[in-house]
Amino acid sequence: MTKRSRKLHKAAVQGSASQPTDTAAVPETPPRDTGNPDAMNTADDQNSDVAQDSDSARPPFPFRSIALSDTAHGPKMRLLRSNKFQQMQMQFDEKPDEKYRQMLIQQGWKWRIEEKVWSKQLDQENRWRVQADAERLFNEIGSAIRADKGLSAILEFGG
Repeated sequence: MTKRSRKLHKAAVQGSASQPTDTAAVPETPPRDTGNPDAMNTADDQNSDVAQDSDSARPPFPFRSIALSDTAHGPKMRLLRSNKFQQMQMQFDEKPDEKYRQMLIQQGWKWRIEEKVWSKQLDQENRWRVQADAERLFNEIGSAIRADKGLSAILEFGG
């Protein structure tokens, strides 16, 4: 919150007679608490903060990342898990070749245009198998893309 908006907000809350004529700058609802003692929280704001902390509201978290170039800031692919959508996700900085997109489709992955990721639902009974299969396919595609570019294969851990 800027110094001016804090001043306008404080004046509006206190009902000060010295309130500026620029009423459009006065917030209609109190701002969320950002560590500022002048900011106010409503009960609904506090409850929504608790809801946002739940696993289902968190953004997808990364499992693994593979560099698709020999530079540190080059394109990468990422394997993510989304608890919100109950799915595994693969994200590519560059559009993968058709053969890799076909591999994803054949394995049951769907393109989610909204998030710009390939996703596969986690089956409640077989979610760990889906996750293990996702990790295997991720490593396979990552190694193949790196090989196509003349780069060394990635190291695989586990079975």
